[in-house]
Amino acid sequence: MNSSSQPVGSPDHERILVVRAQAGDRAAANELLELLYDQLWRVARRMLGNDSDAYDATQDTLIKIVTGLHTFDGNSQVRTWAYRIAQNTCIDALRKRQRTPEPVDTQAELAHSAQWNSSRHGEVELRLDLDRAMDQLLPEVRSVIVLRSVMDLDYETIAEILDLPIGTVRSRLSRGRSQLTELLDGGNQTNDTNVQREDS
Repeated sequence: MNSSSQPVGSPDHERILVVRAQAGDRAAANELLELLYDQLWRVARRMLGNDSDAYDATQDTLIKIVTGLHTFDGNSQVRTWAYRIAQNTCIDALRKRQRTPEPVDTQAELAHSAQWNSSRHGEVELRLDLDRAMDQLLPEVRSVIVLRSVMDLDYETIAEILDLPIGTVRSRLSRGRSQLTELLDGGNQTNDTNVQREDS
């Protein structure tokens, strides 16, 4: 069986690319990274709240994937393994960062577009509010929200990526959604209840 016989982007296709890359096939490694890039970017963008930090985290993740190919043992899907690396990279970035992320989709930039209108204005405001609200969640809560609501992964896959019991995944997701609702409804004001760390 070879990668050309498998649908591009399928778990089997990606697994074959990893095997080839582990054997030193640089073309296979490059193809794998191209397939993963967009999804890794989506994770980083929502976790970190702005394009600049998301770009840096995505590049760091890709480097870690390449240098860590020898550690992939095939016990999980390639994307599960890659998402775990991306999540850990983003959480490390959040813990090192002292500033609040400033989303780059500002009204001033969008005003140059001919498509700018009151509806677009509302969309931008909503995105800015969501970025600010996400930034107030604990990294471990944010991870679950991103993997479930942005990446649309099932609970079992999220539990595998984050190495958590499914019950903890469900608890963090419920807590995170409640906190986001409160933050978005309350002008992104937080309190001790919002930031209290839950037991695993």
